[in-house]
Amino acid sequence: MQGHYVTLACSRHGSRVLDAIWSGAALGARKEIAAELGERNQELIRDPFGHHVARNVALTTFLKRREAWEREQGAVAKRRRALNSILED
Repeated sequence: MQGHYVTLACSRHGSRVLDAIWSGAALGARKEIAAELGERNQELIRDPFGHHVARNVALTTFLKRREAWEREQGAVAKRRRALNSILED
């Protein structure tokens, strides 16, 4: 998928696919996706579907405050693991 994230983000159905990929991705994969999207941030912001993806991945925070973004993504992953643990019991 690498190299195609912006194309997906700017597509009606592709943006939903990218959201699904994002929700299941580990922190390392999220960094790669956000880095690729960040290279074309302005294009995403102007696109009717891309701006939703940029918001969902907190792209502005990724570009301007990377450490805060990583902390938040780590917290999301921790909550997801805790919820999965509860649901498995």
